[in-house]
Amino acid sequence: MKIHLVDGTYELFRAYYGVPSVLSPDGTEVGAVRGLVQTLLSLLRQDDVTHVGCAFDSVVESSVIRCFLDIRLLMVCQKILRINLL
Repeated sequence: MKIHLVDGTYELFRAYYGVPSVLSPDGTEVGAVRGLVQTLLSLLRQDDVTHVGCAFDSVVESSVIRCFLDIRLLMVCQKILRINLL
């Protein structure tokens, strides 16, 4: 018996930015979900693998999220300044 525990948040992020864009028939972006499912299925297809668990971060704020939000805020501020100065 072999078990894999996957960091779902990381894999979903990786799939979102690493997999080509795919739209469902109603126009919803599904490329990231498709990429995540493909990753999980590839793990299940390995020899002796019986289980795959996928854990996602909770809504608790992390330093990575704070850093990302700070960068996004900085980018928005730069755009506003650029527009107002031109």
